[in-house]
Amino acid sequence: MGEPGEIITRGPHVMKGYFRKATATAERIHGEWLHTGDVGKCDADGYYSHLGRRDDMIIVGGLNVYPAEVENLIYTYPGVQETIVFAVPDKKRGHVIGSAIVPRPSQTVVEKELLAFLRANLANFKVPQELVFRESLPRTSSGKAIRDADTLLAK
Repeated sequence: MGEPGEIITRGPHVMKGYFRKATATAERIHGEWLHTGDVGKCDADGYYSHLGRRDDMIIVGGLNVYPAEVENLIYTYPGVQETIVFAVPDKKRGHVIGSAIVPRPSQTVVEKELLAFLRANLANFKVPQELVFRESLPRTSSGKAIRDADTLLAK
């Protein structure tokens, strides 16, 4: 309990496989179990929380950071409309955490105050080392926010 792990499921609600894609099906379905690629953990009361996608995990000095965990906390900070957390290459630790933040219209998010809030609520290695404030987040053609450090940190 409390350790992050992949969320897997089975039952009548689960797909039988990908249409005409046996290899992709074999990667996701093992026996009756669908391996979702999502990561979650169970708290002491038996409630599960979603930490993000296994593919999005960032390794900071050998420690795992799930962007969704940091993003969910940033969303609770007043004045934040949107955020995305991403990996920033770092010579010493491999990666550090970066975050792009879009403030709500006509509101200001003070970087120093936001960082103090994050330090009070996250392990130090999960606190963004790079913060950038933007009017909007760059998106793919399908509308998904882009999690690329070069794109997000470009002025």
